[in-house]
Amino acid sequence: MNVYKAIKRDLAGMILMFVLAAALVNCFTPYDSCDGEGHRCGLRIRTDALTGCQYLESSQGSLMPRLDRQGRPMCGVAQ
Repeated sequence: MNVYKAIKRDLAGMILMFVLAAALVNCFTPYDSCDGEGHRCGLRIRTDALTGCQYLESSQGSLMPRLDRQGRPMCGVAQ
């Protein structure tokens, strides 16, 4: 039974160290708005040349419409 307690203690310690390391990395990473050239989140703004509607492109290539505060697609907005 002592072996299981030791494993649980070691596992809890490793998880704690991982969480602390992740927090430390985020502490020194500059935040940005994830708009335009958002290096931290990897999103880019793409504008449809025909409609003028804007889309957010992820680093994997997927697109989703860029929405304003009222939840409407942003179309014909000057950058």
